[in-house]
Amino acid sequence: MLPQLQDDGLLTPEVGPWAERKYRLVSNYARTFATGMKDKWDCRAYVDLFAGTGRSRIKDTGAIIPASPILALDIPDRFDRYIFCDINKAALEALETRVKRIEPSGDYRFIVGDINQSTEKILAAMPQGSRERTALTFCLVDPFDIQNLHFDTIRAMAQRYVDFLVLIPSYMDAHRNEAVYTSCGNKVLDLFLGNTRWRSHWEREK
Repeated sequence: MLPQLQDDGLLTPEVGPWAERKYRLVSNYARTFATGMKDKWDCRAYVDLFAGTGRSRIKDTGAIIPASPILALDIPDRFDRYIFCDINKAALEALETRVKRIEPSGDYRFIVGDINQSTEKILAAMPQGSRERTALTFCLVDPFDIQNLHFDTIRAMAQRYVDFLVLIPSYMDAHRNEAVYTSCGNKVLDLFLGNTRWRSHWEREK
């Protein structure tokens, strides 16, 4: 179980009860990654492309729990750099306040804006490896809707040494909006998948 936190007065979005299990799984993966790679790479970076506020309030119960960015700080072998991105400026400001309360001297970068329009900023913030100093990045990709993520963003970041953990909102978004996303002329899936050939496969496989 994740710890229940006291309300700190900062922005805290409401989520469904399923979120706690998701945060635990993501936290376990980040912990395993950070520890497993600490002696193999000189620099390890953590990137959260949809970072949010760092806390969530569970619907119905009102319990406040830490979300992925805060949990990424609460691991034994911390990353050397943390890069938090979000389109919501207020959310990122709340996260920055919370992060710096935990570890004021950490190496943090906060990037506000649509991640698909901020690829160059994200790449500039990521440590770039060299023969003298190797660098590896763990990137968490957890979009609310599939229209929030373009595959070209992943493709651009993959120019570096990056391990991606991508959570696809297949039921919460794609399943519910199937008719919209598959309609003629809709380009959401074109951008999400990074190609336009999916329609012929969809008709054959669906």
